[in-house]
Amino acid sequence: MRVVEGIRVCRGPSGLRGLLYESHGWFARTFGRVRADSLEEGLRLWKRPSEAAYFRERDSNPSHRRAVEFLRPRVRGAVLDVGCGLGHLLRDLGGRGTGLDASFANLHLARRFVVPEADLVCADASAGLPFPDGAMDAVVSVEAFTYVADRAPLAREMRRVWNGRSGLVLTHLHRTPAPPARPVTRDDLLAWFPGAEVAEETPETWSVTCAPRGGGS
Repeated sequence: MRVVEGIRVCRGPSGLRGLLYESHGWFARTFGRVRADSLEEGLRLWKRPSEAAYFRERDSNPSHRRAVEFLRPRVRGAVLDVGCGLGHLLRDLGGRGTGLDASFANLHLARRFVVPEADLVCADASAGLPFPDGAMDAVVSVEAFTYVADRAPLAREMRRVWNGRSGLVLTHLHRTPAPPARPVTRDDLLAWFPGAEVAEETPETWSVTCAPRGGGS
């Protein structure tokens, strides 16, 4: 790992993809003389319009609020958010967890404006999670899981780094086609997360909950 702007970046192709993830000259803006003074300005400078609108509306987005309320009673301790985006979920869960995302620009905005106390890691989750076995009390992911092409290895990695002290919880998993997300079935999820509770979250999405091993959260 190398540390860039307070963010841990995986060495090799996974981290390099993260550093080069965005376009529109964001790298020069990030490390050059142009520095955003607010999240709004950062979104305007570094994100495509559709992405900027998505992140700008996170706090008022009903699906985000539902995810926060679903996760709060189910996770505690050292929380890993896989596909953390700008860190809104980590902030709403207490702000001191670990966030992993493929986009360095996302993490840069998260560090400066949303969740400055979190441990942020730039890596491609589909290439494996760069943490030791059992390093995390809780592992969460909202929506991001179904954007990964090969979900079975990622599920194994999530279970590997989870120590079972708190929950392993995924929400907003697409049941129906929503390109570029890839839908998953109940049978898929039960095969990838043995013993999990799989629930119909909405007509379009699933949730998955692996309870703490040996007791409550």
